[in-house]
Amino acid sequence: MRRVASAAVVEIKELRDDLVGKSGAQVSMAFVLAVRSFTRWPVDAFVTHIDTSKEVQTIYWIQGNAIGRLTATGSGDTPTLSGAVHSLSSLASVDLGGTLVDERLGPPEVRRAATLRFGDGDEIAVDSAACTNQHCRDRTDEFINGVLDAIALDAIVFAGDDGDDDADD
Repeated sequence: MRRVASAAVVEIKELRDDLVGKSGAQVSMAFVLAVRSFTRWPVDAFVTHIDTSKEVQTIYWIQGNAIGRLTATGSGDTPTLSGAVHSLSSLASVDLGGTLVDERLGPPEVRRAATLRFGDGDEIAVDSAACTNQHCRDRTDEFINGVLDAIALDAIVFAGDDGDDDADD
């Protein structure tokens, strides 16, 4: 029984490390447990937004054909949890943007942004220019890549479907 408990502790620590990397950002244990509960970790791509001044922690994730959002609001062990999971097919549009950043440490870099709009009016907005650390920028870029890859795959599957369900013709 003790090995099962210690394995769960290691799993939770690894999840927390995945969420923040070496960024120095802090996420609550309640948020980590909520992410573990609502996602099938590991996911294909994710980005977290941690606003300590407002006690809001959010994760956006992609897993297969699903795009999800989970937010924990409040401090302590009992934050208010809210979220949504959408099918890729309910994605109405994706607006892309970016900011060119020249930190004079190499070539300029484009910090990308995307706003995902769903058929029900829900939106997910991510922006790597708003990130304060490289871990967040990397996760944001991976999330945007995941969205674009999923849209491209959906378009390929859709283009290959002639709409004729009768294969005997």
